[in-house]
Amino acid sequence: MPQCLNDTNAVINGHVPLGYGSGVTNFGYLITPLEGITKLAKEYKIDVISSGKLFYEDENITLSDGTKTKKHVDAKEDVEEGVKVANESDVAIVFAKATSGEEFVAIRQSIGDRRDLDLWYNANELIEEVAKVNNNTIVVINAPATVNLPWLDKVRAVIFSGFPGSESGNAVADIIFGKENPSGHLPFVWGKEKDYSGQIPELENLTVIDKTSGATYKDIFRYDTVDCYAKPDNEPGHEKEQINYTEGLYIGQRWFNKNGHTATFPFGHGLSYTTFEYSDLKVKMDKKGLTAEFKVKNTGDRAGKAVPMMFLTFPSSIGDYPPYIFKGFEKVEIQPGKTETVKILADDHALSYFNVKQNKYVRVNEGEIEVSISDNADPNNAKKLTSKVDAKY
Repeated sequence: MPQCLNDTNAVINGHVPLGYGSGVTNFGYLITPLEGITKLAKEYKIDVISSGKLFYEDENITLSDGTKTKKHVDAKEDVEEGVKVANESDVAIVFAKATSGEEFVAIRQSIGDRRDLDLWYNANELIEEVAKVNNNTIVVINAPATVNLPWLDKVRAVIFSGFPGSESGNAVADIIFGKENPSGHLPFVWGKEKDYSGQIPELENLTVIDKTSGATYKDIFRYDTVDCYAKPDNEPGHEKEQINYTEGLYIGQRWFNKNGHTATFPFGHGLSYTTFEYSDLKVKMDKKGLTAEFKVKNTGDRAGKAVPMMFLTFPSSIGDYPPYIFKGFEKVEIQPGKTETVKILADDHALSYFNVKQNKYVRVNEGEIEVSISDNADPNNAKKLTSKVDAKY
């Protein structure tokens, strides 16, 4: 039987620790950010005050069996209370959220796919208003991926925590208080909604629950015969929409690079409480593959983990193939002022491309391969080293 979730289930004390659908789980325990921050703040003798209330707008609906009831159709942050608390504080931390899942569950009129890239629960307004009264505003985002950030230049810091699970409160607190030095890097490109034009379908065409029917999903394709309230779902759905993706290999960061879009945060972006410097790149090709060897120095004043990445550009002779393709990375912890030698290997598969005519992967064996060691996937906005090597070995 499908499990029904609502906003109260999705947001636990102002926090979204996971998505919904087949990946959902029951936590044995959950440390919320308020709990984690409050506990750690006591060690530093810092007082914590909080808001974080959601208020709900109700709508009268009729269920498929004729029963009349009220349904929460939307929830919003209490902006006025949030501003009041922020105005009384030295630092304001705003937890903003969005979530996603699968079709058998409905949250905020969404049966899985997000209807847009905005944060939920009126969070953008909350952040804008809090930032007006507190110059030390930090935003922590719980979301499945990219969201719009219209307020980005008005806040001091942004932490993307994704769906961080049961220890999320302690993890966020450790980062904010500096007990841990962050070393995470984005596994996707983070752009503005308009930058994805031509790469994703029109967002307004994504399915939305019909407000009139409420419990059933009229005009929405269903893959089972029971609705979220365990009532028979006999209303006909429409045929699945045909969406054609024509960008070929130019997806994600490759799309941005090809079309001259500057991402808000490129693939691989990630900041740290220290800084790193790359030098002395040496590249060799042998039967094991392509090996890039280089040095990484911690130029800051505390230990941290560097995450250098390898990007390859194949010779033009293989045809239309995206340049600057991500092929590997290493994570290495380095003490302040120290230098470590790092190696990254691109094996035989990484040095191959899919040849459509031959219908198989083919190893690049002629021309030169350009090798870049970088801290992100935007070749025009990255700290990088570059060299070339003959593709033959």
